Amino acid sequence: MPINISTSCRRHLEVALQQPYFKNLVTLVKAASRRYALYPLGKKIFSAGLCSFEDTQVVTLGQDPYYKPQQTNTAVFL
Repeated sequence: MPINISTSCRRHLEVALQQPYFKNLVTLVKAASRRYALYPLGKKIFSAGLCSFEDTQVVTLGQDPYYKPQQTNTAVFL
C-alpha cells in the first residue's frame, strides 16, 4: 500500500513511517480492504497529496463515517 506524500513531508515523517505501529496499521488496513469496501479507495488511503511541508500551515486529523464512493478527499482552501 503506497504512502503518497510529498518528498519534503516524507523527510519529516520517515522515522514514523518505519515504526512497528505504522507498519501494523498498514497491515490492518490492507486486510480490511480485502474484506470490506474502504473509502477512500486503495492508493488514496495513506495519501497526503502533493503539499510540501514548507507550505503546510494546518493539518486537521479526524475520522468521518464515509460509507459511499466520492464522499472522501474533499479539501477546503481558505
